[in-house]
Amino acid sequence: MLAQCYLSGTALLLNFVYLLKHHQRTSPASSYYLDPRSGHLTWDQSSPSRLTQHLSMINHTDQLFSLMSHDDQQIMRERWAIVQNGGAIKGAFRFLLILSPGNTLHLQETKLIALQQPEGVVLIGYWAGEFQEPDSIIKGM
Repeated sequence: MLAQCYLSGTALLLNFVYLLKHHQRTSPASSYYLDPRSGHLTWDQSSPSRLTQHLSMINHTDQLFSLMSHDDQQIMRERWAIVQNGGAIKGAFRFLLILSPGNTLHLQETKLIALQQPEGVVLIGYWAGEFQEPDSIIKGM
């Protein structure tokens, strides 16, 4: 009975790992950690995707905002403020990051939470890539 439980648990774990790896290949995604006081951004390297490779060069909110339209900057700031003040975000936020002419990331932020830490609130967000535009560097990943 114990061996059967162990084998069932192992099979479930292997299926989970397969689904996780398959999802990373078919839907590039990345998580970030933001310290709002300093503006420092850190990208999750524990499950690297091609998207994370592109985003890892952005390590401050000033850099991030320099790659976004003014309207997208404003929406992103509003979302961060809502979560920092204990509110909940409803719905995903679609936006563009223009890394260079002809090199655009089409993204959506699907999750955003605030965590209280001893030194203050930090934000954790989850971005997923989209495949709609032909010139997107994440198209066809």
